Amino acid sequence: MITGRLNRGTIFLLPLLLLLAGCDLYSGLVLYPPVQEGLVSLEGGAHTYKLSLPEGFGEDGNFMNLYPLVISLHGSTSLTDHYYVVSEVRDAYPCVYFAPNNTNLGFGGDLGGADNSAWIRAVIRGIIENRNYKIDRNRIYIIGFSMGAMGTTYMAQDLYTEYGYLTAAIVPAEGGWFGYMKSKEVLDHVCCWFHLGSASPYYDGEADYKEARKYYPGTLEIAAQGRLSYSNSWDPSTVYSYDTATYTLRQAKRDIFKSTTYAGLGHSAGPVFKDPEVIGWLFDQNLANRDLY
Repeated sequence: MITGRLNRGTIFLLPLLLLLAGCDLYSGLVLYPPVQEGLVSLEGGAHTYKLSLPEGFGEDGNFMNLYPLVISLHGSTSLTDHYYVVSEVRDAYPCVYFAPNNTNLGFGGDLGGADNSAWIRAVIRGIIENRNYKIDRNRIYIIGFSMGAMGTTYMAQDLYTEYGYLTAAIVPAEGGWFGYMKSKEVLDHVCCWFHLGSASPYYDGEADYKEARKYYPGTLEIAAQGRLSYSNSWDPSTVYSYDTATYTLRQAKRDIFKSTTYAGLGHSAGPVFKDPEVIGWLFDQNLANRDLY
């Protein structure tokens, strides 16, 4: 395991230790495993994360490639190990996949007056700014479930206040959007596809969509009905099906805000990332193209 320490404002992150020491990724001296594990130690606690690299990363033929960065945020009690690794997203497109473990501390938004996600933003900055990870800065995405869904909206805004426009798109499943508004400027650049189940205790009808329309008064409104059917790989004979209603706010050719409701779904992200359209939409978002629309 690669370890690091964060003490009294001094950042010493060692997921990148060999790189910071001047080793060349392509020299043959540094072996990058497909999944790296990192530890960030803070006074009074420690936090871990997993960083997955795409297949073929570091090979000679991929030397010039740039990769999207996917930041994936877990729910408060949904996972036993508190890493939100969504294989459908991680494996859909060659990307660098970052899954932090922040237990029940949340992911930004200054909850309770404390900034519990500063260590995550520090690791993200280390990944982005190190050229050997070859991150495409125009294609940085945040996905999350429940507490992590709230974190997608919080972290996108917190990252903006630190680094400017950075997040191209977020996909929150079963979590809020407009409850935290730190940087309104970020809304014009971060595309969002919001997901809720109609049987979820957090379902609020069309409240979030109506709130979104206030912030995008010049958008074109589009509504669509559909049905999503999928089966889990562990039981392909069982098919799950949900009627969906999607509302889209579009700026020129760009979907700036989408909201999908799954009829009868409880507090679950089950169908969200089983939908190829959602994953395709996510990886299509690119900050470099925003001014072209």
